[in-house]
Amino acid sequence: MYETNSGIIIPSKKELEKLFMDGHDGDIYRHLNYAIKFVRGEIPNMKLGKLQDFIEMLVHELLISPKEAVYDKEGNYVAYLMDYIEDKGIKSLSCDTFLECVENLRACFDLFTNNGVYAFDAHGGNIIVNEKIYLIDFDRFWFEEDKKKLAEGNSSRYDRLIWGMIKVAFVLSFNVRYKKDDYEPWLKCCEPFHNWLDMKIDEYDALDFFAEEFKNYQRVEEYILDRRDHIVKKYSK
Repeated sequence: MYETNSGIIIPSKKELEKLFMDGHDGDIYRHLNYAIKFVRGEIPNMKLGKLQDFIEMLVHELLISPKEAVYDKEGNYVAYLMDYIEDKGIKSLSCDTFLECVENLRACFDLFTNNGVYAFDAHGGNIIVNEKIYLIDFDRFWFEEDKKKLAEGNSSRYDRLIWGMIKVAFVLSFNVRYKKDDYEPWLKCCEPFHNWLDMKIDEYDALDFFAEEFKNYQRVEEYILDRRDHIVKKYSK
């Protein structure tokens, strides 16, 4: 059994629903309307001090950010608590909603920069989609004192996040899932989409590019299913 400072009681792991397993920084479980990430390693990437800073700093409706630290019965910090939101995937969105959502995510990156946080691990796989696009997984974010590096880095991460969302949606449309101990199928499926991005990412603004790409489609799923085979054929090596 585990507990937070506010008195939320969390059962043992065997009584919880496992949401994500074999994560780099810890496994995630569900309890009621909460997601609990159990941190991994003697010195986890989400140390208690950083967790407490992030709880205060990273407050935005589009961030599924840490809410509370979770302790075991000996009082050791072992996990942190977040809100649980069911993931329906990018394909559930209309094209207009997708473009509106990614534009709204700019405010999150402004929040990171204003608080000196470099969004190192912001990428297309670290999102939850349920009518809106939410960012998740801040374990590998860090504090950066170099303001120029911080601003440029977060700007680049924001742009690459948009490209990455579509890349991941392409790959997932083939029903391939990332597995920590067997990621060859994932890498093989990713290859043409990596190559496609490499040809586009330095030439086009992400929002402008997808606003143009989506003109003839109503929903993101339509675009993904229509374009994926063309990309695989043209950009496979």
